[in-house]
Amino acid sequence: MELTAWEHHQISAWMKALQPKAFEEQKTLYENLRQAGKLRHLDQGPNGCHAALALLVNVAVNAHKDRYDVKDGWTEVNCEGQFKGGDQVFPDLRLKIRLEPGDLVLAHYAVLEHWVEDVVEGQRYCHVRFTKGNILRPHTPNFRCRLEGCNSAFSEERNLKDHLRRSTKKQYHGLPLDEVNSLVKAWRALKDQEELSERDVARDGADVIQSHDMQVDAGKID
Repeated sequence: MELTAWEHHQISAWMKALQPKAFEEQKTLYENLRQAGKLRHLDQGPNGCHAALALLVNVAVNAHKDRYDVKDGWTEVNCEGQFKGGDQVFPDLRLKIRLEPGDLVLAHYAVLEHWVEDVVEGQRYCHVRFTKGNILRPHTPNFRCRLEGCNSAFSEERNLKDHLRRSTKKQYHGLPLDEVNSLVKAWRALKDQEELSERDVARDGADVIQSHDMQVDAGKID
């Protein structure tokens, strides 16, 4: 990481100038994780500000948004090597960026749709620095998968549906859409029932405490 220290310093300076409040929030998180020794191989030195780092070699990706990243933070991409192709496209901006070795892009990849075209020649080494939203602002996983043997939980129902439908990774289930919708509907009803039961328990507990306090005030019990 010492060899790329200048990159981290420059990236931090640009982020601070572009969006000071978001930069300070990400920088504080980064420093806290760094001081606690939790970054390990993701430690980008004292000038870093991103809590995650990926190295991609000749990777092309289809149109998408990095929706799990911090939405008001900047993702940084820079490329090295000798290559042709691998252009970045931002359709919402009507922008196509032909990256040359040493070029650097800062953008809100979490909210801007983008894709990367195929590398047609050579080797393209791409550093991507980013911060996940659930690390910066931890969420409450209100939607959990109830399939046997699965402990996955999510903050939004759409993420649960995505988890049930996709089959590209081992932790996904690859279910058809109609089955996903039926499961989620049934689980939503169960969740509502559980929340109602929890409120009843809390209310009953409060009634017991109130009754006890009233009897103490009346001198009926010590």
